[in-house]
Formats: sequence, C-alpha cells, structure tokens
Amino acid sequence: TLQPEIDRHFCGETLTDIVKNLRSENTEFTTSALKALERNAPLAMACAVQIVRRLRSANSVRQALDMEYRYTFRAMEQGDFIEGIRAAIIDKDRAPKWAHPAPDAVPDIDVALMIKPLGADKLVWGDMA
Repeated sequence: TLQPEIDRHFCGETLTDIVKNLRSENTEFTTSALKALERNAPLAMACAVQIVRRLRSANSVRQALDMEYRYTFRAMEQGDFIEGIRAAIIDKDRAPKWAHPAPDAVPDIDVALMIKPLGADKLVWGDMA
C-alpha cells in the first residue's frame, strides 16, 4: 500500500512543504507525484492544500463551501484558470504559462489573498428549511 508514503510526503502544511518532502527521496512514488504536481497550476494546488488544512476542524459543509467559493470567485480574475483553458482547449499546446513557475514558488501571501473573506461579495446562504 502507498498510504505510508502518502502520509509521510503529504503531511506538510503548505504545498512548498509537500514538494520539499517529495524531493527528499528519489523513489518511483516521489518521482511520479512530483511529475503530477508539475502539470497543474501552482496557485490552485497551494490554495487547495491550504483550504484542506483550514477545514480540518470545520463543523459544517457550509464552511467548506464558503472557502471554496472564495477561491473560485477570484480564480477568473487571477488568470491561471483562463491560461489552463487556453493551453488545454483553445491552443491545445498543453504548455500553460502559470502565474507561478513551480509548485514550490507560490508565496503564502498569494494563497491568503485568494481565500480571504469576500466582504460584500460573500456567499449568502438562504433559509434551508
């Protein structure tokens, strides 16, 4: 089972921590995991890691949906979403030029800005009786 390797390498608090853990060993698992990480938008992955970490103590699905809404609300203006579509669907070159050059090159402040509260644009829950 791969669970011990997954637990060991993906225990970091940030995407940068996870990348460092993976780079600390040269195994089939770490090579494959790093290759997979390098295909995806670094900011999106860094935000996903942070959202999961923050929601470990969440009491409701609404907290999770609120955090996800914050990210998706800002994803279009940030640019990686559009770049991913360009690379996969429009030009089909499969060579996106992400805002951050690598998974371990995403500053914590960029993640914080993507998932901070939305103020007047926050998700408003209707009465669900």
